[in-house]
Amino acid sequence: MTRLAVLRTIAVSVALLPAAAAANGNVSHQWVSKTAIELVPPDGSLHALVADPALRQALFTGTMFPDWGYTPGATQDERDAGEASHWEPVQEAYRRWIVDTYAPPWSDEARLHLAFYLGMTSHGIADQTYDSMFVERSKFYENTDHSEFDTDTDVMWAAATGPGEKPKLWLPKEQLLSLFMSVVGKTIDAQSMQSRVNTVGGAIVAVGLIAEDPEQVAKAQASYPWAAA
Repeated sequence: MTRLAVLRTIAVSVALLPAAAAANGNVSHQWVSKTAIELVPPDGSLHALVADPALRQALFTGTMFPDWGYTPGATQDERDAGEASHWEPVQEAYRRWIVDTYAPPWSDEARLHLAFYLGMTSHGIADQTYDSMFVERSKFYENTDHSEFDTDTDVMWAAATGPGEKPKLWLPKEQLLSLFMSVVGKTIDAQSMQSRVNTVGGAIVAVGLIAEDPEQVAKAQASYPWAAA
């Protein structure tokens, strides 16, 4: 199979990912978290937390985590729990669990949870601005099908800023499953959730590969010229 054929196959797979969510792609999400870290003032405990290399994988796993419920084959319960992962009720319940369970000075375990939590909030905040401003403005200027808008804009962003990285998963499964039960009222299978988070990580890699192909990037730009500009 040629490289272009591989890229086209990946493109089809990625297009099936979180398109129904109509939100940032995960290369873009990761870039938002990276940039936020760079903008945190260098003095103080927050920078010491978010810039700690030991926490990078937890932060980046948290950043991509909310889209796990939008992977191909997800059940309705998984979709519901995945959507809830984006927003304040689940995220605030997780924050409360962290501060009720640990206390400063934060242990290494507590810092991992804090990094994952901050990644989740980065994802949710980015989606709110992306959905309410960028997507809506694109629909105003580009009267066309937007079902692949999130994937195509992610490809364009990867081409412009560089590929993302697939993090080594750090996933607090016990706490997340408890939150889905208590906040969303859904019983979720831990292994299925982990597998779907891995799929999101695979999409980050796939988008980076697609972004290396000028034809694929040009196709995405032609589909949404206002967004591309």
